[in-house]
Amino acid sequence: MASPRARREADLFWRDLVGRARSGEWAPAMTGREKADLFLHGLRGREVPFEEIGEAEKKKASVPRELPTLTAAIAAGTALFELLPWYAEWKDPSDESRNVWGFFWMFSDALMWEAPKSGKWASWAGTKVAHPLPRVPFGGITITDRARLVRLPCTGKEAQAAADRLTFSQADLRASPGVDVAGPPDGNDRKLPSLLPTAELYDRTFFQADVRIPAQPRTITRDLDADALAYAESVSQAFATAPPTVPGGTRNSLGTPGKIWAIADRMDTWVCCASFKKWEFACINHGFHKKLKFVSGKPVADMWQRRGACHNWLHEDYSQIFTLVAGWCWVKGLSDSGPGWKKTADVYLDRTLCKLVRDNGPAPAVRYHGTPSTPKPTTPCP
Repeated sequence: MASPRARREADLFWRDLVGRARSGEWAPAMTGREKADLFLHGLRGREVPFEEIGEAEKKKASVPRELPTLTAAIAAGTALFELLPWYAEWKDPSDESRNVWGFFWMFSDALMWEAPKSGKWASWAGTKVAHPLPRVPFGGITITDRARLVRLPCTGKEAQAAADRLTFSQADLRASPGVDVAGPPDGNDRKLPSLLPTAELYDRTFFQADVRIPAQPRTITRDLDADALAYAESVSQAFATAPPTVPGGTRNSLGTPGKIWAIADRMDTWVCCASFKKWEFACINHGFHKKLKFVSGKPVADMWQRRGACHNWLHEDYSQIFTLVAGWCWVKGLSDSGPGWKKTADVYLDRTLCKLVRDNGPAPAVRYHGTPSTPKPTTPCP
């Protein structure tokens, strides 16, 4: 029999999936069979792919987006983010004295934008509580009203372009919070493009964040801007009421602010998406963490979306937010006498160092291309 918690979660999905939205809110239609199947999956504890929520919304005419894209906000100097070092370690199961460890710089929250009090945004009162992150935005950008911070939703294509555009040197990372974890820049220092996180690295931000909140799913509508503003309210409220993960501790990072486009297996390949019965050239989305649990002494995250492959890199909705991994990291390898600066791309691809960022071998690639190099399969997708 389903627990009360499982039933509450299933009720939330039932409302979203069948379109039982709040008064005046648009909601997608689904067949009776789809409604019943997904409802039962929720009751039975199955992790329902987030792609199955609101898929019909793509068939409707959308309200034109007025939120800036990631690259537009970066170009205009209005992209708000803060880099923090996040720790990773791997120990040889046969000899725990043999280990690799390191720090990888990612955001304290997602990339955000301050909505002005003019134009389309004039009627928005802002969130009911001011959001404290990012504390000190990178590049010296000033936040004038912390009740008007919005996480910019993005496509996989835009996320990759933003990661390529945001470049950081070792000196930049040393100037960010957590400077004490890394040594001074070496003779190879220069600005490097950033990378999209692996799914495993993003999970680490959920495990290690100062404040951990459960996913905040909501009905997808035709108005992406309105969805993003409503989502900002949900996350700000959840953050404000959540206790720090360490009693009495700091509140300088959030785990996690949404779903990301991740480096993972199946990226840039044709994937049969059973939910929609079609082939998709996959851009992997991952996140919407629910809670932390331990299996055999190791942290594991329950989440709504685990390495989903049913969207291409042009999909966007309010929940797809942006974070990155800086192009440099501070790492100690098995044969190193001490830690030093390494290129994050090299760590992603190294057979040993990749264990810091991946559970199953080197990354298939360090960036998305988004364009198929092979024809779409002609066989039916079951």
